[in-house]
Amino acid sequence: MERQRDALGKSEKELRDVIDTISAIVWSALPDGSNTYNNNRFVEYSGLSAEHTAGSGWQAAIRPDDLERHAVKWREAVATGKPRENEVRLRRSDGQYRWHLDRGVPLRDEDGSIVKWCGVATDIEDRKRAEHERERLRQLEAELAHVNRVSVLGEMAASLAHEIKQLIAAAITSANSCIEWLLHEPPNLDRARAAATRIDKYGNRAAEIIDRIRSFYKKSPPQRELVDVNGIIHEILTLLSGSFSELLPCG
Repeated sequence: MERQRDALGKSEKELRDVIDTISAIVWSALPDGSNTYNNNRFVEYSGLSAEHTAGSGWQAAIRPDDLERHAVKWREAVATGKPRENEVRLRRSDGQYRWHLDRGVPLRDEDGSIVKWCGVATDIEDRKRAEHERERLRQLEAELAHVNRVSVLGEMAASLAHEIKQLIAAAITSANSCIEWLLHEPPNLDRARAAATRIDKYGNRAAEIIDRIRSFYKKSPPQRELVDVNGIIHEILTLLSGSFSELLPCG
């Protein structure tokens, strides 16, 4: 019997030595949540003695902003007997707070009653900083994408405004030309009719551009259509020339 007690005492000491030397914080508590043990890692980390952390004294190591949230989860675990997990900031002996992942599980007897709570708190400060950095980069990417979209929309708006302005100028030129041909003696109806036809074409073209802008902002599905490339080139040349030929008298 004496040997058994000695062997058991030796095993407990070896286990305690292991728990005291690991890098994580190890703790235990009574069924009501009152703290009964913290390993040396917690004492070295927090600078608080075992006497200071007994009962509810361990709360002194928790950042005040996190205390209520952590206490609520702890009370829920004690009331339900379910394992709990929570991220909380613990104060280091130099006053710096570092994020820890604190996990607690109930130890039960043969009847299923909770005998004690055992838990481990591991330092996750580096992981939290990496998550914060990833989130910051994600926000920067989103802001950059927004700036790019605004820049593209600005360039597109300038291009469309220039195109519409050219269509309006061409329509005005054709309108003046139409008036000129109607004022001739006798009126040149063929030329006037041709000028009026161009006015109609330029107006419809401007309306199409405006409709496409509206469909773009409404996120309408893209529409595909056959185009006359030669006709487009001819139209561009006409716009660039300003339709000066329309003002020339008939040969």
